[in-house]
Amino acid sequence: MILGIRHVVLSAAACVVAGVSGCRDTNTRAEARLTVPAEILPAGLPVDSLRPVIMADSALLKQPTALAASSQFVVVADNRTDSLFALFDTRSFQFAGAIGTRTPTPDAPLFAGPVGFASGGAQFQMLDALTRRVATYGIGDSASTRNLVMVDSTAGLTEIYPLSKGQFLGVGLTVNGRFGTFDSAGRLQRALGTAPSQPDTAPLYVRQHAHRTVGTLSPAKDRLALLGKYGDALEILDTRGHVIARGERPVKFDPQYVVAKRRGFPNVALIPDTRIAYVAATSDNDHIYALFSGRAVGAAGAKAFRGRRVVVFDWDGRLQRMLQLEQDASAIAISPDGAWLFAIRVRPTASLVRYPIARATTTRTVATRAKP
Repeated sequence: MILGIRHVVLSAAACVVAGVSGCRDTNTRAEARLTVPAEILPAGLPVDSLRPVIMADSALLKQPTALAASSQFVVVADNRTDSLFALFDTRSFQFAGAIGTRTPTPDAPLFAGPVGFASGGAQFQMLDALTRRVATYGIGDSASTRNLVMVDSTAGLTEIYPLSKGQFLGVGLTVNGRFGTFDSAGRLQRALGTAPSQPDTAPLYVRQHAHRTVGTLSPAKDRLALLGKYGDALEILDTRGHVIARGERPVKFDPQYVVAKRRGFPNVALIPDTRIAYVAATSDNDHIYALFSGRAVGAAGAKAFRGRRVVVFDWDGRLQRMLQLEQDASAIAISPDGAWLFAIRVRPTASLVRYPIARATTTRTVATRAKP
């Protein structure tokens, strides 16, 4: 649903922060004005306060953007180091080496901005949405680029989830469907699920963008959880595209935006009242962990795209608890055994942090509150 039509489109600077193409109307410049609370939080959940342990700081990390965890390694993508990835051993939690280079060669491509990748055991895949390329990297004895493909131009992917033999699922389609299956050459094989229907008068691209998600594939690779970026909806689908559960909604808010034109074409434009719901997601066999913001972009700016609360669901979509971080994070990953939560901080300095889940202490139950 389109809400808040009367409000102004965000300024160019705020749109860059939001990471939304076509988010600005260069002919509209007015003071951002909120008509909603600046921040809303989940209510009625038991809260576990987590104790942080720093694994790496700005001596190793410059601009970390994404991470993934396997049983052996934590992999961190970084946009400003000479290498593309930093590896950390999950037994010693020590730095284990780096992969990739920012000098473009046929075997070591230059990625302009890693925005989503996931672990796949002894290898992982990474998506660069700016150049529509997916690279598969090996870890350990074969720490090199194993495969590099261009993604089908009919898909505007925002996240990928590795399957086997270089295949993957991808969300962020510009065609009908909720997600797609891709072969090892990056070709879209099938679009699965049902594309968003609201607002039903808007073009398909606008509907897909307004209902953009962050997601996580179950370790068994049989269920995909999609959590709203601009509204707190959760859908759990099987790999054939069937919705098997709709999750509980801790706050219950829907996307707010306007449809504007950019270069003559309709596009999604964020407004001051646009609220960020889920920032990132990860999962183990039992639970879905979703990093929650709840902040309006007109008040929080870049901070709206980070969060310090992790909402935990089971795989039936039922709310379980909330994990409280002591500082904002921009990405999270869970160890396969569910014992450790890893997080990236970008402020006040870049760092990789681990939190022991087993030793989390339940301190209180959240009451509904809003920050003006």
